[in-house]
Amino acid sequence: MSVLIVIWDQMFTDSLFGFVDDAQGSVIARQIEDVLGAWEPRIANVRVEADPRPDRNAFEVHIFYDIVGEDFQTQSYAFVLEATR
Repeated sequence: MSVLIVIWDQMFTDSLFGFVDDAQGSVIARQIEDVLGAWEPRIANVRVEADPRPDRNAFEVHIFYDIVGEDFQTQSYAFVLEATR
């Protein structure tokens, strides 16, 4: 496992166990965008929204992206990030 992945994993874990608010949602969204930009060359125009759900201690994440080389509409994927202990 590379040192970069270990460092990113720790930063991401710290984000999930922090406050569930808009500021932390922005941090998580940026981290996801950075990882997709670095490791997924088949997509472009990536936009990530991480909406806090404090009542569930979670973030609702929406990823929007275009597939490189294809003439499809912008794709989207949604999931919930929640810390488990």
